[in-house]
Amino acid sequence: MKKIIPFHKEIPFKTNLEEITSISLEHTIHPDGNKVSGDFIVSGEYKISDHSNCVESFSYELPFENEFPNCNLDKAVIDIHDFYYEIINSSILTVHIELCVQNIIEDPIIVKIEPEEEMKVPEKEVEEEKIEALVREKMEEKGPDALEHIEREIQDLFDKEVVSEAVTEPVLETIKEEGVNMEEVKEEPVFEEKNIKEEIPSTDKKEVVSVMNEKVKEVEEAEEVEREDYDKIDEILEQMDTKETYATYKIYIVRENDSLETILEKYDTTRDALSMYNDLSELKIGDKIMIPSQNA
Repeated sequence: MKKIIPFHKEIPFKTNLEEITSISLEHTIHPDGNKVSGDFIVSGEYKISDHSNCVESFSYELPFENEFPNCNLDKAVIDIHDFYYEIINSSILTVHIELCVQNIIEDPIIVKIEPEEEMKVPEKEVEEEKIEALVREKMEEKGPDALEHIEREIQDLFDKEVVSEAVTEPVLETIKEEGVNMEEVKEEPVFEEKNIKEEIPSTDKKEVVSVMNEKVKEVEEAEEVEREDYDKIDEILEQMDTKETYATYKIYIVRENDSLETILEKYDTTRDALSMYNDLSELKIGDKIMIPSQNA
C-alpha cells in the first residue's frame, strides 16, 4: 500500500526576503515502529534586495512525524513526491511538501468476541431446582412424614409425568433425607368449570332482526324479478310458430344514400323483423345491420 502525506510549513526569515535564487530539499525521515519521523532540510540562497547582487544562504530543519496505526513499516520506502514554495511577504517563505510512503503492510484485524455474560442454564438443571424448591416448601408446610412410601410415590409421579425425567439421584437422596408427603406434590389443581352465557343486548337483537328482514326482502325481490323473466320467455315461446325452422343471417353495412326503406326493399323484409335484431331508431353510415332470412 502507498500513501501520500502532505506537509506545509511557514519559515520566517530574520532579514528581508526579496527573491529565492536557489533552493533544495532533503530529508532524514525513516520508519520507527508504526510511524515515520525525521526532518525535512530546506536550504538555498536568497536576495535581500532587488537592486543588489548580494545573496544570503539559508538552511532550516523542519521536524516531521506521522503515525500508521495497525500497519507494518519494516519494508517501507520513503521518498519526496512533490515540492514547491512561495514567498508570502518580505519575511516569510512557505514550503509545500508531499511525502510518499510505499510498501505499507496493514496488520490483520483481529475481532475479539466477548463471551456471553449469562450462559443459558440447561433445562435439566432448571427442572431439578424447581423440584428441590418444591420439596423444601412442602417440608416447611407439613413437616417430615414416613419415608417408606417415598420411592413408590416418586415412581407414580414419573408415570403421571408430573416430575420430568430430569430428576437425578442427588434429588431423590434429598427427598429421602428431608422427608415430604409426596401426595401433596402430585396433587393437581382442580379448575371449576363455569358455563358463561352472554346475552345479546336488546338493542343488538333489534339490529339483527332488521338486517335479517332486509336480507329476506332482497331475496324476495330477486325471486320476483326471476319470475317476471320466466313469464317473458313463456310469452315469446307462445308467440313462436311451433313449426321447426332454421334461420340464417346477413350483415349489411349502411352506405351513403341508404335508407331504411331501400334496405327493406332490397332484402325483402319488414321493419318489425329487423327491429327484433337491430336498433332502427337512428341509422348512420357505417352501422352494421343484422338481416334474418328464414327458410322453412
